[in-house]
Amino acid sequence: MITRKKANICLPQTLPNELIEEILLRLPVKSLLRFKCVCKSWLSLISNPQFAKLHFDVAKTTQLLLRSCLGSKIDVIDIEAPLHGDSMKLVLNIPSSSTTYKRKSMVNLVGSCRGLILLTTILPYSNLVNFMIWNPSTGFSKQFNKPFNNTIICGIGYNSSIDGIVVVAIVISRPTSIIEISSTEVHCFSSRTNSWSYIEVPFTYQLLGFEFGNGLFLNGALHWLVRSNDLSLKIIAFDVMERKLSEIPLSHDLTVRLQTYIYHLKVIKGYLCLWYVGSESLKAELWTMKEYKVQESWTNSFIFSNIYPIQSFYPIYFTKNGEILGYGRHHTLLKVNEQGELLDHSKVRRFINEHSILNYCMYTESLLSLPEDYEKSSKDE
Repeated sequence: MITRKKANICLPQTLPNELIEEILLRLPVKSLLRFKCVCKSWLSLISNPQFAKLHFDVAKTTQLLLRSCLGSKIDVIDIEAPLHGDSMKLVLNIPSSSTTYKRKSMVNLVGSCRGLILLTTILPYSNLVNFMIWNPSTGFSKQFNKPFNNTIICGIGYNSSIDGIVVVAIVISRPTSIIEISSTEVHCFSSRTNSWSYIEVPFTYQLLGFEFGNGLFLNGALHWLVRSNDLSLKIIAFDVMERKLSEIPLSHDLTVRLQTYIYHLKVIKGYLCLWYVGSESLKAELWTMKEYKVQESWTNSFIFSNIYPIQSFYPIYFTKNGEILGYGRHHTLLKVNEQGELLDHSKVRRFINEHSILNYCMYTESLLSLPEDYEKSSKDE
């Protein structure tokens, strides 16, 4: 008969603090919020703003957010999961406000930066625009407003020099007479100072449409596709640190093509991209600026010829396994391969009709708040 002897090994009751931190840094935000209740040391660690910054850099979980046209609902889509499964079931409620989200108010999901969402609402019968910075993972939100007499394009960015969030609103106005000297107003809200600043540049642009009004943040600048006064297409970039507005050159081939084509500006895999489809063609192309602001670096990355109908497919994101997530007609989400062959699809819910605009942004989960709110909380403690 074999008897077992007790091993004379003394196991530590807890893991080293450094190892615990490394493990927690790789967990999703939802788990970390629950783990705050484990003990005081975990609460202190997870609540630390430095931990939040490290977590954002390490454990990136990217999702697609879709705003419904029927009220203050946002669908959260797991871009790596099958579109017809549970990935379509999570719904967020936009934080309510007595002055903002009334039935006749249209909420615009502008974009995201460092785990913070920017929402705008134009109040009914008013020129007042309400802005909301919101972290849907933690529930943090901050609201502010400003009146604008003309149409604006806007976006949210991050100024690394001051560790602060910046909201940019560019006024798109038209001259009232031929002799009038036109200019463009750029208004910047800094979360650090909790105030607006204003600059003016001596040229004007025209808005292409509602779907082009939301800025794309890349390389410290917000980007929009607009039309200049000579009706040519331009990519404009506003550097949130230098507070300068500039134009990004298109290649000659793109300039010629975009005169008669359906087009969309994207940020895909960390590059500025242009997607366009021929109005009478069954072919679509994705052009990528391989070197930022270098005109000669525009490259034809993908040619799609098998997607049907090609005219209504617009890419959103490249998944980890090489699938291309996009949307098509009748508010359908699609996944295709690099040859344009359909792999998966699903209908988006709760839209009024097939002609309503699909309002979406890519969102990276985070524990981050506005840096100055962290500092205020630390002082209060």
